[in-house]
Amino acid sequence: MSLTRRYPIECNIQFIVVSNIEFIVVSNIEFKVVSNIEFIVVSNIEFIVVSNIEFIVVSNIDFIVVSNIEFIVVSNIEFIVVSNIEFIVVSNIEFIVVSNIEFIVVSYIEFIVVSNIEFIVVSNIEFIVVSNIEFIVVSNIEFIVVSNIEFIVVSNIEFIVVSNIEFTVVSNIGFIVVSNIGFIVISHSKNR
Repeated sequence: MSLTRRYPIECNIQFIVVSNIEFIVVSNIEFKVVSNIEFIVVSNIEFIVVSNIEFIVVSNIDFIVVSNIEFIVVSNIEFIVVSNIEFIVVSNIEFIVVSNIEFIVVSYIEFIVVSNIEFIVVSNIEFIVVSNIEFIVVSNIEFIVVSNIEFIVVSNIEFIVVSNIEFTVVSNIGFIVVSNIGFIVISHSKNR
């Protein structure tokens, strides 16, 4: 699980993968991850946070992502996940998000993407999804995130994108990648 040398990383980021976690976000929390923080998630944990959250990830973080997770984010979050959505992504995906986007998904949606799709979101977006969602990403994904983004993804989850999708998020991301993925985090890095 080594990072590709094509994408050198500055800012001291570490990737940890942990299995079987319920990651829940609940109301009125400021969840900010700012430089040089260790954010660790460990197997079989219920991590609950509730609505009105600012979920901010900033460079130089020890940030951990965990396989087989229920990643739930609940209403009124800056990175908001909204009620009863199945957003599924499945194996062999390039999951990329591109700078400053408002990506909003709202209640009772089955958002499934299957085989050989290019899902690209570009410029000035806020990625929002709201309560009671299974936000999951499943194995063999190339998830690239580049410093200062409000965003998270995890492998083997029901928020799954299925086979050979390009969902690209780029520039200014501080972020996470999950197991059996091409883990690449750039965060203001320079190609050497």
